[in-house]
Amino acid sequence: MKAVILGKADAGATLDVDINKESEIGSQLRTILTTPKRPSHPLSAHPRVPKKTQNAVTKAVLKLGSETTNSDLMRSVRMPDPVLAEYDRDYKDLEEIDINKLATE
Repeated sequence: MKAVILGKADAGATLDVDINKESEIGSQLRTILTTPKRPSHPLSAHPRVPKKTQNAVTKAVLKLGSETTNSDLMRSVRMPDPVLAEYDRDYKDLEEIDINKLATE
């Protein structure tokens, strides 16, 4: 975001909360795309990581998110309500974005 304002990048991406925190910066930027809300911080594992380990990490993150005593912690890392990702629900609509059209706006 700051790189765009400084002329070091033609475009950038940010979270709404970042623009709201720095309103003087937000006034210098033009929104060209706002994506629908989706679960934050998708986690993925390298294929060489054993499925047992992948499942253990998934279970631990979901457990952390389900315990109210961890709500401040999970909000601080922008994972207030972790869920299992589902492609159709969480990402399929991104296929509709015309990247070429964005490049000409």
